[in-house]
Amino acid sequence: MFFSLAATRFTVGMLALFVLLSGCKPSDEADRTNPRVFANSGEQSSDTIQDLDAWLHASTPNEAKTSNDETSANNSFATSGSRAAVDRMKATKHFEQGLTHAKAGAQDKEIIAYEAAIDSDPTWARPRFELAKLHAVLGAARKANDALKGLVSLASVSGDNFLRRARVTPEFKVLQKDATFRTATRFVPIEVSPARGTKNKKLIRDLVQGLRERLIPAHEGDTWKGKERATTVYYAKRNTSAEEAALEVVRSASLPPRVVSSKYLNSKRPVVLVLVESDTASAGSFLTDKRLEDFMGLPLEAKGASGERHSFSLDKTGFFSWKTVLKTGHSEEKTGRYHVSSNRLSFSFRLTKRTPSGKVQEQEQGRRSSSQLQLREQGLLLDSLEFRVVSTGRSK
Repeated sequence: MFFSLAATRFTVGMLALFVLLSGCKPSDEADRTNPRVFANSGEQSSDTIQDLDAWLHASTPNEAKTSNDETSANNSFATSGSRAAVDRMKATKHFEQGLTHAKAGAQDKEIIAYEAAIDSDPTWARPRFELAKLHAVLGAARKANDALKGLVSLASVSGDNFLRRARVTPEFKVLQKDATFRTATRFVPIEVSPARGTKNKKLIRDLVQGLRERLIPAHEGDTWKGKERATTVYYAKRNTSAEEAALEVVRSASLPPRVVSSKYLNSKRPVVLVLVESDTASAGSFLTDKRLEDFMGLPLEAKGASGERHSFSLDKTGFFSWKTVLKTGHSEEKTGRYHVSSNRLSFSFRLTKRTPSGKVQEQEQGRRSSSQLQLREQGLLLDSLEFRVVSTGRSK
């Protein structure tokens, strides 16, 4: 009888569970019974892949798709909440047109080209930076700040690097007292001052230059009047931005200095780095080496021994682009993934060779190579090629 009762309870329990599950049919049942069909992206194409991350998301020039909800949310400022199409190839063409208009002084056309580049690929940071810089030159502070806010909305390493770069770019000097600009770029001026008795003025100049090369807006200051026994970073009390800026200076120092809040500093003079000569014989001994991350997203260029021109960029996601233009006008473009191992960069890529007119001559998939890597103050050394960050100054 006991076993009969237990069996009855078990049967009733199973029936109840079945009814419960049948009433909770997954809302994605249609998707499960009709799985998504993805387009075949393995076919040969005559188009260069400038950004494999975009390519892997089916955003080649022939097949521009809308981005996913997450990308759209990350770029809501730029896209007004719409699902933005990402087409790096198309964006690149517009951007290069903008650079051409810049050289010709056609600023109206330059603005249109940069805006078209942003519309084509809202995730690309450089067109936003160039657009903000142009608006700053034209005295359109609000439009310049809007473009910088677009960089903030990207929430990417390359976007952040361009925001930091804006802090030391001459074209943005007119905005350095603007509250919106300071918030977007986290701009806090850093004064580098010698302590009393410090006579090495070259050290001050070199350190200011070194900090600016690390995108920290440093400038020379007057001799600090206090009595110091060690290199110290002072920041204004109850000023969060000043404290963060002071810590940024500390992170750039190979021998971290003391950090002290000071009641003598305020928003007009928020951070002062006081140098004691005996502690820092040279700027090189004070500053840390550059990190590879410092160059993420920034355009790098080099000139080869035979006169060929190289342009190179790395993305935080592991993708790279390397274009070589020969003196004859022929070009080779490598786009793919990179891997950092010790002091080497290894590449797996697609190689596209073009004629001077831009016509594709040859394409090869699955190529591999590697280069010895050294970090320099202004860029990277790959084997014998010295890549430097492209100057952000506008031509006169």
